[in-house]
Amino acid sequence: HARSELYRSDSVTPSLTSTALSFEPIEEPESDTILANVGHRLPWLLALMMVQSVSGYVVARYESLIQQHVIIASFLTMLVGGGGNSSGQTVAELVRRLRTGEVTSAIFWHVLAKESAIGLLLSIGLGL
Repeated sequence: HARSELYRSDSVTPSLTSTALSFEPIEEPESDTILANVGHRLPWLLALMMVQSVSGYVVARYESLIQQHVIIASFLTMLVGGGGNSSGQTVAELVRRLRTGEVTSAIFWHVLAKESAIGLLLSIGLGL
């Protein structure tokens, strides 16, 4: 029943559906302890926090402009949220493509360049 519902969906193609439904669940290795996971994730989160601090620098740099035009401040959360939404879409798409074998190490740099170009064009489109 669930498969027939998925096949009727306009957003999911039958070939993708059959591929996705054929995957076995991934079991976590016993060696992946809580502390091991924290150790793997913490450096990435710290790096992202450093990158995000750039937005704090930009706000501080243009503080006088923001004080003169307070309406600008209302757009800051939209900009930050847009970046998060865009990156979430990219991650979801890449994970799907990696899982289906569509992306391999041989074409990684090509895929990275393509996703960067897509991100740039989306930024321009949303900025207009």
